[in-house]
Amino acid sequence: IATLSAEKPQTEETISTAKFAQRVALVHNKAEINEERDPKLVIKRLKAEIKDLKSELSFLRKGGGEDGEEMDLTQTELNHLRNKIRAFLLEPDPNAALSLGEEFTFKKMQ
Repeated sequence: IATLSAEKPQTEETISTAKFAQRVALVHNKAEINEERDPKLVIKRLKAEIKDLKSELSFLRKGGGEDGEEMDLTQTELNHLRNKIRAFLLEPDPNAALSLGEEFTFKKMQ
């Protein structure tokens, strides 16, 4: 919105205002929601992530089996896992999760 005057003494000011209004019209704003993060929610999410990572680390240190035993997977089980992983990687949803049993759920990094 610009206010212009039709009077001859105001011609210079009117032209200047019109040029300014034209430049302002070229400005594009991108509105974003200003999110304030609740520290309690961030802490809760980080604690859950730490728990998941500790569980995964424990699993890997044991060699993937119970009480340090190594797990041998059948070809069918390996194919099933490959298909689940492939589907997870191709899933366009950024909130998708890959669940491998009760203890292991992997989420896409954002």
